[in-house]
Amino acid sequence: MEETTQAITSIDRAEVILCNLLALSIPDNDERGPIRVPSLDVIVSLETAVSLLREAQESISMLSSDQG
Repeated sequence: MEETTQAITSIDRAEVILCNLLALSIPDNDERGPIRVPSLDVIVSLETAVSLLREAQESISMLSSDQG
């Protein structure tokens, strides 16, 4: 049960990271202009999201093989 909770948490965290990155593409109507994010920060965020999704996938695969 704990592995399932950890997998779901990893998926949720990855979703938040990816949604935040997508939100950066929405034009800002404020006078300040669009939000600028250093490309390295975007790369680290993408790598983190991919890592979280891979960890979740491994956990789910282990749970599936243990049950069947």
